[in-house]
Amino acid sequence: MSGHGAQVPHADRWIGLGFVLAAALEASLRAGNAGGLVIGLAGAPFFGCLALRTARPLATLTIFTVGGVTGSLLQARMGAADPGSAVAVIALLVATYSLGAHGSRRALLLGAPQPVLLILAVDLLQPGDEPVASALPFAVVFVVVAPVAAGRLVRARSRLVEQLQAQATELETHRDEVARARVARERLRLAEEVHGSLLAGMEQLADQVSRMTVDAGPQGIEDVTAVEEEARELLARTRTAVVSLASAPPAEKSPSALARPVAPSGSAPEAHPWTALAAAALASGLLVELPHDTLAVPAPVAVFAAVVLVLPLAFAWVAPLGATLALWSLAAGFDGLIAALDGSFSAIGLAFVPPFVVAALATRPRAVVGLLVCLAGELVTLGRGAVADAGVVIVLAWLAGLVLHERIRLVGELRHNAVLLAEQRTASADRAIFEERDRLARELHDALGHSLTVVALQAGAARRCWSSDPDRALAALGTIRAVTHDGLEDLRDGLGGTAAGPLAGGRSLVGLVERARAVGLPVTAEIEELADLLDPEAELVVYRVLQESLTNVLRHAPGAPTEVLVRAQPGWVEVTVCNAAGTAVVPAAAGSGRGLVGMLSRATACGGELEWGPEPRGGFRVRAHLPRALVAP
Repeated sequence: MSGHGAQVPHADRWIGLGFVLAAALEASLRAGNAGGLVIGLAGAPFFGCLALRTARPLATLTIFTVGGVTGSLLQARMGAADPGSAVAVIALLVATYSLGAHGSRRALLLGAPQPVLLILAVDLLQPGDEPVASALPFAVVFVVVAPVAAGRLVRARSRLVEQLQAQATELETHRDEVARARVARERLRLAEEVHGSLLAGMEQLADQVSRMTVDAGPQGIEDVTAVEEEARELLARTRTAVVSLASAPPAEKSPSALARPVAPSGSAPEAHPWTALAAAALASGLLVELPHDTLAVPAPVAVFAAVVLVLPLAFAWVAPLGATLALWSLAAGFDGLIAALDGSFSAIGLAFVPPFVVAALATRPRAVVGLLVCLAGELVTLGRGAVADAGVVIVLAWLAGLVLHERIRLVGELRHNAVLLAEQRTASADRAIFEERDRLARELHDALGHSLTVVALQAGAARRCWSSDPDRALAALGTIRAVTHDGLEDLRDGLGGTAAGPLAGGRSLVGLVERARAVGLPVTAEIEELADLLDPEAELVVYRVLQESLTNVLRHAPGAPTEVLVRAQPGWVEVTVCNAAGTAVVPAAAGSGRGLVGMLSRATACGGELEWGPEPRGGFRVRAHLPRALVAP
């Protein structure tokens, strides 16, 4: 908690200054003579050591002890009577609490005896009416044990908060690692699966295409026919793979349902065993005083009544405010029927323990009511003078309880969050796997589907004009080689999870348009240069939107005049593909609409928009807008 390089918090500096001023004011008001006033004012700066209560708790208590012994020694030598100091008592309680909350074990061992030594020294130098033997148990229980125990409770809760926060961070990191590991394993599994069904076929197709020549005669026609059939077969297998990959697992839970967990309400209160220790400490003080009190009942009855008095405190974690009410009601009855509760143990114990417990365990409104109950109980049981003396102790104990309450609340929240993180870890990994499957499905549909469609159409065109128009067949073979090569590269990139921008990889939007024209699609294009304006993610969206739109025209409206517009504006990039009605008959069941959904998913993932729909005079329009955030400066 503390160390040689510890910084002094600003709040502690104000606490130290406040105690200095309070000590000086008390000395001015309560000094019996000039000597006492001088000693009081001279000793006031010693209270400034409380500014070090967090950074140097042992040094704080040592300075305070030395100052107290020195002041008592000077008063004894000057013959000045000790007027008593409420500020000194409160400061000693704060110092011992700080030792428990911020001191190490070594500091605790060295510092805990000091308040007792201070009391012994003061009593020796300026003996009072009561013998030191009666003051010593009081000092041990309520000046050392109670404040140090309260400090250790707060310290333990603070450390638990730190541990739970570290655990939550570790769970968060572990969750991400688990998700990445599962995605990597899934990617390898999918790569093996796709390799057997698609990648090997694409590699074989690319090998076939590389050996084809227009001067091969009839064998060439058989080869190009085989390429066409292989492309159509691979296209059908691609569609099957896309549907399989895009299917969500049956047990997949909704991410929105997992993202907003609700803490359980109405649960039973958590047990806090330390309340029993607090009750035992208060009972011990009462039992020590009983032999010296005037009892109105037999001693065994008084002992039983003292035990009954503290019982509500032991179970205060069930109903803190109710336990406080019961405790003070029993205290009033004990004071009136058994024995007066005006001894050192009972007075300080009742001033310290109940307000601390009710503030630590009750909600804030109930804690405020509990504070008022403690003040009223002190007034009814011990009188107005007792409230004047113990009121500050009650408030300080109540504030210390509030600190512990916040730690308890944080512990509960962090425990709950840790459980939720652990539960969400598997769900997060499942979602990551599903997103990876969906990503690969989009890549297969958009890239491989486009490439195989063009290959099949170009192979059919080459087959039909193989003998009649060798130049056109040669051009078709060139397109087939280029498209097959690009499709194979896209497939490998998709399996590897790479996201390199296609425009930076040597391909171009103009190349997509030229291939569509080579297949026989009349395309009018207005394309601005975007390679230096877009980041890789935006490049991929633009490329895939144009690629899928042209593929859809080839499939569903072959031969339809098509307009392509790609332009960059200061705030956005627009991609528009609009085609007229097709000139060829297409089966009504062709197409599933997944390509449009995939394009929408890509665009919205980038913060963009995508819209599509039929044109009033026939045909179809697709328009995408990408925001300025994706446009590189």
